[in-house]
Amino acid sequence: MTWLGAEFAVAAIRQELLAIGVPTGARQIGAEAVPYPDERYRTIAVCWRRARTPELSTPEHQLALRREAEELARGAGAGALSPIDPAHTRTHSWRPLVMDGASRTEREVLRILRADPSLQIIDRYAEQRDQLGDLAPRPPGSILDEGGRWVYYPWRRAVVRLLAPRAFNTLRLDRNHNKITAEEQGRLRRLRVGVIGVSAGHSIAHGLAMEGVVGELRLADFDTIELSNLNRIPVSVIDLGVNKAVVAARRIAEVDPYLSVRVETEGITRENLPAFLDDLDLVVEECDSLDVKFLVRELARERGIPVVMETSDRGVLDVERFDLEPDRPLFHGLIGDMDYATLADLALPEKSAIVLRMLGAREVSSRSAASFVELGQTVTGWPQLASEVTLGAVSVAAAVRRLGLKGDLPSGRVRVDIEEILDDLAPVELAEAPDLETPPPEEPPLESDDPVTLIVDAARRAPSGGNIQPWRFEADEDEVRFYLTPERTTRMDVEHRAGYLALGAALMNARIAAASVGRLGAVRLFPSGARSNHVATLELGRERDHQLAPLLGAVATRTANRRPGSPQAIEPETLADLARGVEREGARLRIVTERDPLTEVGRILAESDRLRFLLPELHGEMVGELRWPGLDSLEEGLDVRTLEMDAMSTALLEVLSRPEVLDHVARWRGGRNLGLRTAAIIASSSAVAAITVPRPDPAWFVRGGGALERFWLETDVAGLAVQPVSPVFLFAQDEEELLDLAGERHVEEMANLHWQFRRFWELEETETLAMVVRVSHAPRPSVRSVRIPLAEVLSRGETPASSPSTRAFDAPPFDAYSATWKN
Repeated sequence: MTWLGAEFAVAAIRQELLAIGVPTGARQIGAEAVPYPDERYRTIAVCWRRARTPELSTPEHQLALRREAEELARGAGAGALSPIDPAHTRTHSWRPLVMDGASRTEREVLRILRADPSLQIIDRYAEQRDQLGDLAPRPPGSILDEGGRWVYYPWRRAVVRLLAPRAFNTLRLDRNHNKITAEEQGRLRRLRVGVIGVSAGHSIAHGLAMEGVVGELRLADFDTIELSNLNRIPVSVIDLGVNKAVVAARRIAEVDPYLSVRVETEGITRENLPAFLDDLDLVVEECDSLDVKFLVRELARERGIPVVMETSDRGVLDVERFDLEPDRPLFHGLIGDMDYATLADLALPEKSAIVLRMLGAREVSSRSAASFVELGQTVTGWPQLASEVTLGAVSVAAAVRRLGLKGDLPSGRVRVDIEEILDDLAPVELAEAPDLETPPPEEPPLESDDPVTLIVDAARRAPSGGNIQPWRFEADEDEVRFYLTPERTTRMDVEHRAGYLALGAALMNARIAAASVGRLGAVRLFPSGARSNHVATLELGRERDHQLAPLLGAVATRTANRRPGSPQAIEPETLADLARGVEREGARLRIVTERDPLTEVGRILAESDRLRFLLPELHGEMVGELRWPGLDSLEEGLDVRTLEMDAMSTALLEVLSRPEVLDHVARWRGGRNLGLRTAAIIASSSAVAAITVPRPDPAWFVRGGGALERFWLETDVAGLAVQPVSPVFLFAQDEEELLDLAGERHVEEMANLHWQFRRFWELEETETLAMVVRVSHAPRPSVRSVRIPLAEVLSRGETPASSPSTRAFDAPPFDAYSATWKN
C-alpha cells in the first residue's frame, strides 16, 4: 500500500482476503472483481481509514495484507517469493484483462500496473483514433466516440491501450472490404466455431480470428508445444511446453482481445464433448485420434452440426453437412457402418486400415503413402509442411464464410493440390490486344458532281447516341427519304426518341448540303404516319438558304470533343446567336454558365452516369458501343480513343467493362466514384446547354435533332467544343417508362434524379428535354468517330417503301422560320 500521508489508504487484494481485512476496518470499493494478475485470481479494491488500522489490526493481519499488496503491485511473476506462480502464468494464462477504468477496482489495478517498472505499456490510442476518423466512409459518431480500453496481457507482461470493441473492429477489419461486406461481416460475427486439434487447427483458428468471421472460438487440445511442432505451427521456442490450445488462444487474443475464446486443455473426451458442442454452428475437426474423429462426428450428427476437416496432404477438404442431412453416413460412407463403440475395440493395425480407407489409399500423395509404410522405422510421425497446413487454413476459412453466409456448400470432398496445379503450369497465351497507336480513320469531305450523293453523304455524318447510326436513306432525282432502322436501338432510346433525334440531325445536314448546291426544297415529316419508319422526306427543289449553306464546312469537321476544357466566359453575342439558331428550328435553348449551377448539374449527371454503369442492360449496351482499334471495325460505335482517356483510365475501363464487377458494386450500393469523371468534365466546361421542345411527340424530337445539329455546327464555327452529356433517363417521359428503364430496385433513385433535372432547368409543363451538351474551350479531339460507308446506307432509284399507318399524324409544319411554341 502507498500511504502518502493520506487519511485513507487504498489497495488491491485478492477477494478471498477481504475476510481478513474487514476486522482491520477494510471496506470493498466497487461491486466487481477483476481477473488480475491472471484468470486464476479475483482482485478487488479496498480502502482503510488509516488512523484506525493499528488499533484494529493484529500483527498477523497487518503482515498478510502488506505482503499481498506488495506482491500484487509487482504483478505476475515478479519474484521468487511471490504467491503468484510465474510458471503458471507462462504456461496456462491466455485470457487478457480488458479494462475501461470505469470501476474503482479497475482504476486501482491500472495504477498498480503503471507503477510496475518491469511492465511494458503501449499507448498508441491517439494514432488509432486518427486512423478511425480517416476511414471511408467515415464511421458514425457512436463509433468515433466510443472511447478506449486498457488490455493487460499477463504472458507478455504488457498493457496496451486500444479502441473500444466496435471502433476496434471497424478499424481492424476495414481492409476486409469488399472481400467481405459490412453486412456479411456482421452475420459472420455471430458464428460459433469449435476447433478440435490445435496443431493444424492453430492456423485455422488464427485465420478465422484475423478475418473476423466468427463471434466465438472454442479450442480443444491436450498436447503441448514441442520442438518438432515448429515446422508447421506458427509459434516460437518461447512457447515450448505450453498447451497448444493456450498458445493459439494467446495469439488470437493479441489480434482481437474482444473475441470470445474458450479453451479446453484436456482435449476432447466423452465427458466434455457435449458441453463443448453446445450451441456451436460448426466443428472444424483436425485431431490425430481416429477414436475422437468418430466420437465428434457421431455427436455432431446427432445435434445437426456440420463438420469440416482439412487434410494437409494434397489439400483435401471434407465437408459433412449433418445440419442438412441428419442421416448422412460418417466420412461420406467411406468406412461403412463403423462407429465409435466398435472402433474402440480394434487394434492399431485395423485402425490404420480405416485411416487409409478414409483418406483414399490411391488418392494420398505418393510421398505420404510411402511415409505411411515407413512409420516407426525411418519416420517418426505423419509428415506435414507449414505451407500445406497454411493452405488448409485458407480452404477452411472459405468454407466457414460460405456456411455462415448461407452460400452453396454441400457435403463432399475437394482437393486443392498445389503440386498438381503446378504440373499444369503453361506459358501465358497473349490475347489479341487493341492497338491504340493505329492511325485514326479519316473521312474527308466527299467530292462529287452528284447533288444527291453530296446531300446523303452530309446526312450520314450526323451525330447519334453511341454512334449507332439508326438510319437508312432512299433517293431518286426528286427527293431523299429518311428511314428509322428500329433494330439499331438501345434501352435508353425509349420509344425511339433518340433515333428520331438522330434522324432530325441527319435531316439538318441534308438541308445544309441541299442549300449549298441550290437543291433545297420542302420537308415532310412522317408522310406515311407516326407509326411509320419513314420519318421524313426532303424534296429536291431549286432553293438556296444563305443562313444554312455556310455551315456545310462544319458538317465535315463537327465532332464530339471529350477533352477537359478550360473554363472561360462565352461572349454574350455568341450565346445570343446560338439561341436564335435553335429557335429557328422550333426549339428552345437553355444554358448555364455560372460555377454553382454547373456544379449542381454536374452532380446530377454524375449520379446518372453511376446508374448507367450499375444497371446491367444499360451497362452492357454502353460497353457494347465501345470499339477497340486493331480489334473492331470503327465504322460504328465509339472508338475508345475518342473518350480522351489516359493509359490508367483506359485500363480501368477494361475493368469496368466486366458485368460481374459492376454487379458487386451495385449490390454493395456503392459506385460513387463511377460519376467522378463526369463531374470533373462538367467542372472544366464553360457552359452546359439544354435543347428543349414543346412536347414529347416524335415529330418534335425530329425537329429537336435539327436544332441540336444546328447548335453544334454553329458552336464549331465559333471555335467552341461540344460533348453530349445527356442523363440516362433523358428519353423517359413518365413513371412507367422510368420503371421499365431502371427496374424496381433503382426506379425511385432514377425518378428522383429525373425530377431534380427538370426542376434544375425550370421546364414548363409539357416542355421536353431533347439533348444536353457541355460547351467548352478545349483543344481539338485527338480522334473522331467515322460512319458506315455511304454505299451501305443509301439506296438509289427505288420506289418509296410503304409502311402502313395505324393513325393519322398531325406533324407540326416544318417552316424553319415561322415555327413557334404554339405549333
